[in-house]
Amino acid sequence: MGAKKRKIQSTLYNSGLAFIVLGFWSAIKGSISLFLDYGTLLKDEIHKFLLSMETEFVAEELRQLENLVYMVLVGLVIGVAVVVLLFHFFIGRAAMQEGKGKKKKIIYLIVAFLYLAFNVFIYIYGIVDSGSADLFDYSELIVDLTVYFACILIIISSIQLRRIAKQENAVGLAA
Repeated sequence: MGAKKRKIQSTLYNSGLAFIVLGFWSAIKGSISLFLDYGTLLKDEIHKFLLSMETEFVAEELRQLENLVYMVLVGLVIGVAVVVLLFHFFIGRAAMQEGKGKKKKIIYLIVAFLYLAFNVFIYIYGIVDSGSADLFDYSELIVDLTVYFACILIIISSIQLRRIAKQENAVGLAA
């Protein structure tokens, strides 16, 4: 059982490392997506919103308000990117520690499962909602599937290690 345990620990450690590295991709992808895909659209929508208000704006005030609202949205996107990085780091680091045989936290498994479920739901909803895909969407899909695969490996490997530990404890108590 020692070789199997080491293999699972190695898988858990490597999956945790991959999850951290792919977290950077997720944060960068989200930021690039906002700025390239939605940047112009956001500015147009902000402009329409401000014009729809009943207040009369001078052109300079309107431009300043547009920039302020846009910067707040950019700040929110950066905040979300930081939260995504923190989730990836928390889950990946806990998996790496458990893979080394150090700490065994149950909370990171719960967070990993919820993170996986939420992201898969959002991704499926996004595909169904948009109804179209291009080359960037397919390359994005490949990387996102890799993130999901790493998360699934973390969950499965951690559960397997816990089962092996229980078996070892049961054998140790019986002996």
